[in-house]
Amino acid sequence: MTTPTNDGVQEVVRAKRFELVDDDGAVRGEMAVGYNGPALILYNSNGVAQLTASVTENGIPNLYLTDKAGNFRLTVALGDFGYGQLIMVGRDGAFRLDIRLNNEGNPRISMRDENDIERLAAWVNEDGSPYLGLREQEDTTRRL
Repeated sequence: MTTPTNDGVQEVVRAKRFELVDDDGAVRGEMAVGYNGPALILYNSNGVAQLTASVTENGIPNLYLTDKAGNFRLTVALGDFGYGQLIMVGRDGAFRLDIRLNNEGNPRISMRDENDIERLAAWVNEDGSPYLGLREQEDTTRRL
């Protein structure tokens, strides 16, 4: 730690973990360096983590939002190639909506049903042509 400035504020505070507590002493947030990199975690009044922002050791930033019970519902991240990704998760824990840029940087949208079957897929091909596929049954896909 450094010495306080004239106004009593320290220029730098160093630690591996900080906790944010409410008036009752309950931890409501923390900033820490964990096994996979730095993270900021915010907890609800029941002590359940509902927002986590982190950067992995590989330099990939992630944002996770959970419901009141702590189940993942929304993830915003960068993929291995540095392109954005948004994933929404259903109450059953299955990925339901996935919006991302593929490895070439082209957009892709995927919607899945409760059985994890992709029902809608849309993307832009490398040549700029669009693709839209709708799956009505497990093995039947209509391309538009």
